[in-house]
Amino acid sequence: MKKLLFLSLIIVAAATSCKKEGTAKPITPVVGPITGTWQLVAARGGLTGGFIPIPDIYTAYTFKADSTYAYTLSNNGGTFHVGQVKSVITGQMQADISFSDPNAGGGLITLKNDTLTISTNHADPYIGIYVREIFFPTN
Repeated sequence: MKKLLFLSLIIVAAATSCKKEGTAKPITPVVGPITGTWQLVAARGGLTGGFIPIPDIYTAYTFKADSTYAYTLSNNGGTFHVGQVKSVITGQMQADISFSDPNAGGGLITLKNDTLTISTNHADPYIGIYVREIFFPTN
């Protein structure tokens, strides 16, 4: 009787602790319209894991509603596409931006308020933090 009770407990424990494959809900980051100009203000990650000095020159992306962009660091532009890819770190789907010019960067994106984060999809990601530029009229 004790063996039967013990075996029953093991079966119940195994059945209740099993997780169904494919039931993880995808991450839906807050990604809104990214049109506008975004200036690089901080960078971190990569092999160092810490903050990385940003270029002394003005570095920004300008995204337009027609899916074109300009990138000041490489002084070029082209088209961009926002889609979804599986994150290497979380294993879940996340928003991703890709560019017609691979030298323009790209990667996983999140948008919260006026902060855009673009990070490489690697185990030790490089993360660029951009803020939306607000232009004030000059008199």
